[in-house]
This record gives sequence, C-alpha cells and structure tokens, in this order.
Amino acid sequence: MLHGQIAWHFSSLEAGKLADFVILDRDYMTCPERDIKDILPLATIVGGEVVYIKNNEEVTVMWKGMPLKFDVKPILENGVTYVSAKVLFDNMGIEYIYDSNSGKITAKNELTTKEVSIKQVNNQLYVPLREVPEYFGYQVDWYPESMSISLGL
Repeated sequence: MLHGQIAWHFSSLEAGKLADFVILDRDYMTCPERDIKDILPLATIVGGEVVYIKNNEEVTVMWKGMPLKFDVKPILENGVTYVSAKVLFDNMGIEYIYDSNSGKITAKNELTTKEVSIKQVNNQLYVPLREVPEYFGYQVDWYPESMSISLGL
C-alpha cells in the first residue's frame, strides 16, 4: 500500500502536500509553434520552496532554442531593443560592413541587402533587433513576462 500512499501524497495540490512545479513565460498551447522551443521558466518551486526565479533585469534573445550570448548587454530604449550587431549578424549568417562615414551598416545574405541605422555606445555597434531579422524573413516575438524575444522562421 506504500505506492498508493505516495500517489495520494503527490496526486493533488492541497494545503499540507508537497508541490513541485514550474511557472512558464507563455502558454505552450497558444504561443506560435515556432516559439515553443524558446519557452523560459519564470520560477521553479520544489517541495513548496522557490528554488529559481528568472532575472528579468536584462533582455534575453532566444535563437534556435538557446539564448544568444552577447559580448555587450542588449539595450531596451523607448520600446526598441538594440543588440550587438556582430553577435546578431554572425549568428544569423548575415554578412555586414560598417561605414563610419554614413554611420550605417550594410547587411546582406544571398538574397537581399539592407542598410541599417546603428546606435553606437562605448565603441560598440548596436542594431535594432526587430528591424534586421524581420527584413530577412524571420518572425520576432516579444514576451514581456520574461523580458525575452524569440527569433524564428
């Protein structure tokens, strides 16, 4: 009868019982299918104790199911997220050239070319995150609960 007692102890959420669960940043039943791989935990509770809370002080950019690792922190300014041009373009396989005279980057892949305005901070080149991927055919979805952005096709 031990198995039945264990099942009773863990089979419902009631006062006095243990609770292990994860709070997610989006509903996997309603978010775009391409973003399911990018779901992030906001908090994890084990045995009724909070063991993890996501740090939402910085924007997380999800690419192919993994967070992009930036050499400089993304900047969120007036509703626009700016990220390191080098990290974004390198991860997306987009060639780019910076023209210091115009203050713009020319980005191109095998199909198209785009001129992108940049933001320069401490000698680092930043580009508006939404503008570049959308131009090259990617979907960009913002999830405010986790301060995260999913990039996908």
